[in-house]
Amino acid sequence: MKGLKRAFPGEGIGNGTQPYVSACMRCFLYRTEPLPGGERLATRIAAAVSVLAPFYIVYVTTQVWHPTSTEYPMAAPHPKRGDAGDNSFHLQHFSSPQLMFEPPANVRQEVDALEHQIEEVLGYRRFPLAFAGVPLPGLRVGFFNGEAPPTLLDALFSDNLAHLP
Repeated sequence: MKGLKRAFPGEGIGNGTQPYVSACMRCFLYRTEPLPGGERLATRIAAAVSVLAPFYIVYVTTQVWHPTSTEYPMAAPHPKRGDAGDNSFHLQHFSSPQLMFEPPANVRQEVDALEHQIEEVLGYRRFPLAFAGVPLPGLRVGFFNGEAPPTLLDALFSDNLAHLP
């Protein structure tokens, strides 16, 4: 995380590790940009490093944040700005995150820099995506929620890489 702060000054950086629910530690860079209609597009350039093998994977998620208001007075901690005396609150509703293992061109530079940091600091190698879907029948993965056998990607990283804080 320290290296990321130096490599990406001024960027939003977060820790996406979910203790006890995956076999990896995660970090991400994030940015948001306004969309017409008041929505915001959230883009996260994420890295997951396996705790079981010296492999990492870098991927991108996108998600649309939809602003809404609720009429529940004093139900949420953040009042709408500029509305003195208004008891409704500004909330965000989120679309489902979309995961991409092949990053779009507009974030390729950040992906390359993030991969370089992982390789330099940790000495890990990129996980070959060709093996991601290899099924592991008979293997129990404690955090796995799927119905089919877990895959190598599930076992070494997570069955839910798209969901980040």
